[in-house]
Amino acid sequence: SAAKQAASGLNRAGSGFDDFRNSIGNTIQNIEAMEKVTSSLDQELNDLANEYKELVIQQNDAKEAVEIYTRELGESHEETRRAREVVEDLGERMEMLEVNIRNTASNINKYNQELNEAETITRNVIDNARTMDSAYDSLKNTINGSDFSQLMISAAASIEINKQKLNELNVFPVPDGDTGTNMSM
Repeated sequence: SAAKQAASGLNRAGSGFDDFRNSIGNTIQNIEAMEKVTSSLDQELNDLANEYKELVIQQNDAKEAVEIYTRELGESHEETRRAREVVEDLGERMEMLEVNIRNTASNINKYNQELNEAETITRNVIDNARTMDSAYDSLKNTINGSDFSQLMISAAASIEINKQKLNELNVFPVPDGDTGTNMSM
């Protein structure tokens, strides 16, 4: 009777291990999806950097145009008045370009920070998943009920601690920001 109960317990633990391994596989797939998002953010950052460079070129062109128009102010009153209007218009455009440049620079910094945070979290999650997978492989034939219970408690605690980070990273399959909350339940 005790041997049958022990065999039944081992069968349930084996099934639990298979579920746990499948969960790790799903986690790795989610991480790979996050890596694609990270790559997309990196491309968006490059696009913003190129836009920033273009805005700087436009600003330099505008400055050169202002200098040219200032030098070429005509001798007649009408030519002088028209030139002043052009200079004022170019000045306004330069101000708008400077605002755009500042906004673009701010966006680049923001995307850099988000990209760095996403890369760090992704690396940590991958490392943890690999560690858990390795631990699973080494323990699957020797783990007892108490060890398995402690493993599940530790995994749940780790998810609870990182719940907000998981919510913020949530982009796959739907960016609803509740993956960490769902996993912690």
